Amino acid sequence: MDLSYETALYLAALIAPAALFSLKYAFRQFTSLGSDKVVVITGASSGIGKECAKEFFKAGCQVILCSRNVDKLEELKNELINMNNCEDRPEPCVIPLDISNEQSIQDAVDSVNRKFPDGIHILINNAGMSYRGNILSTSMDVHKKLMETNYFGHVSLTTRLLPSMIKLPHSCEKYKAHILSINSIQGQISIPHRSAYSASKFACTAFFSCLRSEVARFGINVCSVYPGYVKTSLSLNAMTGDGTNYGKMDATTESGMEPCNIAKQVVSAIRNNQEEVSIATLKLRLVVWLRYLFPSIFFWIMKKRANR
Repeated sequence: MDLSYETALYLAALIAPAALFSLKYAFRQFTSLGSDKVVVITGASSGIGKECAKEFFKAGCQVILCSRNVDKLEELKNELINMNNCEDRPEPCVIPLDISNEQSIQDAVDSVNRKFPDGIHILINNAGMSYRGNILSTSMDVHKKLMETNYFGHVSLTTRLLPSMIKLPHSCEKYKAHILSINSIQGQISIPHRSAYSASKFACTAFFSCLRSEVARFGINVCSVYPGYVKTSLSLNAMTGDGTNYGKMDATTESGMEPCNIAKQVVSAIRNNQEEVSIATLKLRLVVWLRYLFPSIFFWIMKKRANR
C-alpha cells in the first residue's frame, strides 16, 4: 500500500528521534569503575547516600564517606569492610562534614586533598533536608536553612573540589571525572507545602545545568538525578515552618522506592556518562510532562491539592 506524503513525514517524525537516540548510545563511551576511582559521597550515613557507598564499594572504588554523624559513618565503614567478596577493596575513608557549615566544608575539602593529593574522580552530592509547611507561616530562617543545606552547601563543596578534578591526568575515556547531584522530582515541579524544599532543588537544577556546560572542556561530566518518593527518613527529619522537626513518615514516603534501587541507578548513570536521570513512577513523569505541555491544567490541579 502506498503511503501518502503526509503519512511518510509523520512516520519519519516518530522514527527519527528514536533512531538518533539509539545512534547516540551506539557510540557512547562508558566509564569503568575500580580501585583507581576515588568517590566522595555526602550524606553517606543513611538513605540513598549509604546505599551509594555500598554500590561504589562493591564496584571496587575508594569511597570517602561524609556526614555529620561520624558514629554512623564508622558503623558503615565496618559494614563495608565485612561485606562478602569485598576483601580486596580499598578501605573506606571517613570524613566529618556538615554541608550547611562553610568551615566544615573547607575542613572536609582539606582532608580530602591531603589524603588523596592526586585528585578525586567522582563527587556524589547527596546530603540534604526536607520541609513541610505553609508559606504564610514559614519563617525566613527556615527558607535560608533549606537553601544553605540543599543548595549553597553543594555549590561550595563542588567548587572547592573542582580543582582536584580538573587536574586529573587525561585518559582514553571521554570523561575522566563525574559530578552527580541527587536532586528530586520536586526540582522539576513544585507542589504545595514544599516551597522551601522545592526552591532549593530548582536552584540545584539550574546550577548543575550551567556547570555541565562549563566543565565539559575539562573532561568532567555532570549528572542530575531526579528521584520520586524514596523510602528514607527524609520526611521524619524534615523542618516545619517554625523550624521544628516534622517527625512523621508520609504515606508517599513509606510506599516509596527503596534507596538501594536509586543507588544502583546512580552507579549506572556514572558508568553510562548520563547527564540527567529521572527515577520516578510513570504517574510522576506524566505530571512533569503535564507541567510543561499543559501548564494551565497542572496549575489547576495544584490549586485543588493545596485546598485539600
